[in-house]
Amino acid sequence: MVIGIVVGATVVVGFGATLLIRNVPGECTLVGCDSAVTIGLTELAPEVRAEASAVTVCLDGRCDTSPLVADQPWVRSTLAERVVHQATMTITDAAGLDLAHLALDESVAADEFQPNGDRCQPTCWTLRLTARDGALEPAR
Repeated sequence: MVIGIVVGATVVVGFGATLLIRNVPGECTLVGCDSAVTIGLTELAPEVRAEASAVTVCLDGRCDTSPLVADQPWVRSTLAERVVHQATMTITDAAGLDLAHLALDESVAADEFQPNGDRCQPTCWTLRLTARDGALEPAR
C-alpha cells in the first residue's frame, strides 16, 4: 500500500493508488500513479487459494509471474494499454503444477485515473477483474 502526504489536500489510500480529493485551483500537485490491473482472488475455490504458490498474469501476450501466499486476496500486474483484449491467469502450486487456468472472454477498457486533476499529469489506467473458477470477469 502506498502512503503519502500532500500539503493542502486530503488523500485516500487503497490498493496502491492515491486519490486526491481536493486540489489548489490552477496548480498541479505531484501525486504519482501506476497503470495496473488488480485481480481479486477471494472467489476462487478454497483448495486453490490454500495451495497457491505462484501466479502468472498475461495481458495481451505480456506476462508477469509473482509469488502468492495462501489466502492472498488479490494480485496486481502492470497495465500497458488502456484496453485489454486478452487476459489469462495461471495459478501454480509449490511443485509448479497448474492449479487453475482462467481467461477473460471479452475485451475490457480500463478506467482513467488522474490523481492531480483532469488538467494535470499523470494519467493512469486502472482495471479490476475478479477470478472465479474457470474465468476472469470484470469486477462488479
